Amino acid sequence: MPQWHLHQHGTFHVTTNTKDKEPWCIVPGIPQIIIGNLLLTRHLQQAKVHAFCILPDHMHIIFEPGKRGLSAFVKSFKENSSRQIRRYRNGDLNASLVSADAVVCADMSGLPTPASTFHGWQHGFHAQRIVQPGHYEQTIQYVERNASHHGLVRTAKEWPWTSLHFGHLMDSGACPLRAVRNIFSSLSQKVVTIR
Repeated sequence: MPQWHLHQHGTFHVTTNTKDKEPWCIVPGIPQIIIGNLLLTRHLQQAKVHAFCILPDHMHIIFEPGKRGLSAFVKSFKENSSRQIRRYRNGDLNASLVSADAVVCADMSGLPTPASTFHGWQHGFHAQRIVQPGHYEQTIQYVERNASHHGLVRTAKEWPWTSLHFGHLMDSGACPLRAVRNIFSSLSQKVVTIR
């Protein structure tokens, strides 16, 4: 049964899991495919991507979905990334969709070995609409620090598959919530005395 979301437009924090929570998202080569498909979906959907974090068995994305809306964005992303991951695993696709110089390598030796099976993404997703500027900033921090929150690394910067390392590819400065916050911040600094 398809998922129905009341709001289709705005800024969203989406969490999507792998099917059966299998930890295939960080199998070598796959994070590059996921990031490449996130950027491709952004282009195809005329969307804006503000932040992401790829973890072994799920992913967080903060984005504005574009004209077609939230459900269309997530559907396109999941279908295209699943298709390309299957092609990659069959040897039909090179995973270098994201340039190697954009990737910060972390010591992954302490992580559990990812499963060798691939069953794709779980059906559905969790979406939270972000409507307050302060909530936007908190959510960006939560997403970018998620790997350290899960104990995968000590600090967020140690995790290679977060938008912290791909800031040049993000639309972070374009968020209307951030612009509203900046306007109110600058207004609050201008004190006018009326007599």
